[in-house]
Amino acid sequence: MAAWRLFSGDFNKNIWGKAFRWAKNGTSVRKVPATMKNSDGSNTTTLEETAHLLLDTFFPKENGPAYDIRNTPFRQYSKVVDQQRVKAAVWRMRPSKAPGLDGITAGMLRKAWPVLGRELTSLYDRCITQATFPEIWKCANLVVIPNAGKTDLTNPKAYRPISLLPTMGKALETLIIQDMEEETGLNEHRQQHGFIPGKSTITALTEVNEWVDASKCRYVFRAFLDITGAFDNVGWRPVLSRLEDMGASNRTLNITNSYLTNRTVRLRLENHEYVRQLQRGCPQGSQLGPTLWKVAMTGLNELRLDDTASMTLYADDIALLVGAARPHTAFGRIEKYMDALKAWAERFSLTFSPTKSQLLSLKGGLKPMYSVGFGSKADDPRIHASDTVRYLGVIMDPRRSYWHHIQYLKDKSKNLYTRLRCMTSANWGMGRDVAKIIYEAVYLPRITYAAQIWMPGCYL
Repeated sequence: MAAWRLFSGDFNKNIWGKAFRWAKNGTSVRKVPATMKNSDGSNTTTLEETAHLLLDTFFPKENGPAYDIRNTPFRQYSKVVDQQRVKAAVWRMRPSKAPGLDGITAGMLRKAWPVLGRELTSLYDRCITQATFPEIWKCANLVVIPNAGKTDLTNPKAYRPISLLPTMGKALETLIIQDMEEETGLNEHRQQHGFIPGKSTITALTEVNEWVDASKCRYVFRAFLDITGAFDNVGWRPVLSRLEDMGASNRTLNITNSYLTNRTVRLRLENHEYVRQLQRGCPQGSQLGPTLWKVAMTGLNELRLDDTASMTLYADDIALLVGAARPHTAFGRIEKYMDALKAWAERFSLTFSPTKSQLLSLKGGLKPMYSVGFGSKADDPRIHASDTVRYLGVIMDPRRSYWHHIQYLKDKSKNLYTRLRCMTSANWGMGRDVAKIIYEAVYLPRITYAAQIWMPGCYL
């Protein structure tokens, strides 16, 4: 009991420390098991086999040819790499964010800025003008994190890879992003709501509801499509080719190619280190990775949709809405669009997962006893309709009552409250001031998330 009270009292000294993490998430196992399951169902027998299984899952090999970079001379760089711009790139990162293999954090760079600011600015200016990304900043420390809700931790797909990259390289990535967005108009694509200034999950959900309400079709269905290992599998060659088509300068193409070339990750298990060279994918944990993914997703803008269809994108989430006077007409249209979506995925070395994709009726009241082919071929797998679908953190249902979402919020908040309550007493544990901070910083954001979307359902 004394140990428990001491642990609970940590709230008053370090609000966001171990006590808070336990109260928020409960007991969790973060350690990767030494033995995992191969794709054929067999188990790995050595630590080396486990490490290579994880690396093969997260970082597949690329069999296609490399991108042929143009060797034409660079145009004079029109922008200025000055201290103000570099300082903004450094201050954009959280000071306490986990560093890369060099151990340098953004907080250290902030403290050292009065001394190193001029030297860093000169270094980044040379990198940009010469279109070269330093090799020393391309090696990532790989951290493997279990995905929420996954219980079988022997399955390598139950984990998510996070690349801890050198902070100075991430600041340079920010400068590259600025040039890329300005040259290509990347943030002007209406369908994409992820990683776009001024847009969010709320704008994506609002667009969906407004389109359904405005549709004159008697039936409206929505297909939620899942891309298998989206960020980890996208091909570099088609991304660079798409960048060129969008009007990126030769300098931006070359520095992006330099950024992707000779990238490595290091995975440490049981004091053993394993290194893998990357051949495809957008590094999760980098600054430039989400932007490169946005470039790949712009290819979906070439998909021609008629007035009875719409598409909403948020990062790697694709939601296809299709309406018609009769259900079977809508199903046929969905299958036609699926063919075009699969052609886009093949171009970027991606694949869809029909078993994880979902189908939901948003208008017409059709009961979920139907399915749609993942394409127009007779042997294509089928997507089966669901009673509810969780999309961008909100549980949607055909009536848009959001009752299941509200129930989920209640259960999730109840578990958190129970854990917090058992760490509080009149004479020990969390104090009132800390309880107020937890309430405002955790409870309110969790309960009110997307409230403007689901709140109208409370009046039904």
